[in-house]
Amino acid sequence: METAISGNRQQISLPEDHAQEARLKEARELADLGKLNESWEITKAYLRDVNPNHVGALLLASKIFWTSREYAEAYVFAKRSVDLGPEYSGTWLNLGCVSEALYRFDEAEHAYRKALRKAESPNKRLLVLNNFAAMYIQKGDWIAGEELARQALQIDPEHKKARANLGT
Repeated sequence: METAISGNRQQISLPEDHAQEARLKEARELADLGKLNESWEITKAYLRDVNPNHVGALLLASKIFWTSREYAEAYVFAKRSVDLGPEYSGTWLNLGCVSEALYRFDEAEHAYRKALRKAESPNKRLLVLNNFAAMYIQKGDWIAGEELARQALQIDPEHKKARANLGT
């Protein structure tokens, strides 16, 4: 039996949604395996046919294009995910990474600061600190980069990327 929920000009079919969520999970797994074209086809269909405002799907689209080094496309999806999910650190982290890749350092810094404030766990904070430190190092602000890398090492003293940011 199919149950429909109506509201705000949307109608959601629950059984179909569960099947679609499984497809989105499959797309995430494919992206993690480096099968970006296959992942994009599923993600694109999800955004087109199921929900163009699904923050997780938008983040995945951003990841797919960022990994493919198609930064302008990744930026569009990252920016939209922040617009729809500003409460999530992951949306801000993705926007920071993509902005950095486009040499939009002021925007990247703003996004990383937001991601740090919203980080839900020490591991998420560590991820943000590492990316933020790497951005400062790329920008040539060694002092700020070192400070953030040392903060990351306070969370995990053996973390390879945090150590790499310090050159150790």
